[in-house]
Amino acid sequence: MIKHLYFFDDLTYHIERICKEKEMGNDEIGEIKRNIWKYLNEAFGDLDMANQDYVLVSWDHVSAELGDRLFRAQKKYDVIISQGCNGDYAMQSFSEMYKNKYGCTIADELRNVRTARFLTDENDPFYSEFTIGVSKGSSLLQQCKDIVDDCVTKEGKLKIAVFDDCIQTGRCTKSVVDDVEQLLETANIDYELDVFGFIFCEDTMNRFNKEGYFVEAGTMLRGKTYPDDWDHDIYFLKDLFLSSAIRFSNGHSVAYCDIDWYLEIFPMTKDLKNNSFIRLREYLRSVNLLDDLEAL
Repeated sequence: MIKHLYFFDDLTYHIERICKEKEMGNDEIGEIKRNIWKYLNEAFGDLDMANQDYVLVSWDHVSAELGDRLFRAQKKYDVIISQGCNGDYAMQSFSEMYKNKYGCTIADELRNVRTARFLTDENDPFYSEFTIGVSKGSSLLQQCKDIVDDCVTKEGKLKIAVFDDCIQTGRCTKSVVDDVEQLLETANIDYELDVFGFIFCEDTMNRFNKEGYFVEAGTMLRGKTYPDDWDHDIYFLKDLFLSSAIRFSNGHSVAYCDIDWYLEIFPMTKDLKNNSFIRLREYLRSVNLLDDLEAL
C-alpha cells in the first residue's frame, strides 16, 4: 500500500481539449465530465484513509502557480525543452496561459523530446528497475542534437530550460540535461540551464539545486521517491486506465487498472477485474473518446 499519494488530473484537460476538437457543445462536454467524475470519486472511495492520504492536483492550478513563480523570478528563455507527449501538451498550454496572463512570452521557442521510461521486470513491475528511452522518433541524443543544432546561430548566452509535467526520480530529466549540456559544450555555446516542472519531487529538486541548477515547481511532491522510498508516489488520472501507461523493455505495455499494482494505490477495491477505472475506460469507449486518449 502506498501511504502518501498524489493524483494529477491531466484527464479533464485532455477530455475538454478532445471534445472541443470534435466540436461538441458545452452541455455535452459538461455531461461527459460529470460522468467521468462519478467514476473517479468512486475510485477515491477505495483508498484506505485510515492508512493513506492523497493530494489531488489540477492542471490549471499547477500551471498558474508555476507561472507565478517564474514571473516573479523574471525568467525568460530562448528555448524550453519539454519531455514526452503529455509534457508537450503541458508546455504548450502553460505558454499560452503565461502569455495571456502576463502579456509576455515565457520562451521564444518550445521544443519537445519523446522521453519514456521502460520497466525491466514484467513479473514484478511495482519494484522493477527501469531504463530511459524514447516513445517515438530517433534516439534521445539525436532529438537533443536537433534542438542544439538550431541554437548554434543564437547570439549571446543561451537561456534554456528543461521541463516536464512531472519530475519524480529525475532520471528522464537528467538524461535530457546531460545530453543537451554535452552538445552545447561541444558546440562551444555559452549557456545557462534551468529545470522546472508542473510537479517536482522534493528530494529530486534538492539534488538538482545542489548541482547548481535553478529549479522550480507548480506543486512539490514531498519527501523522497522510489527506489529510495515507496511510501510516496504520484499517478496521472489518464494513465490509470490507458494501455500505454506502464511500458516494459520487451515492448509490452499495460494499464495500472489491469494489474495488481492497482491495489497498491486503491487497497479497498473489492473487484480488481471490474474496478472503477476499468468501468471508466468502458464509458469513455462508449462516448468515442478512448481511442483519442490512447493515441496521445
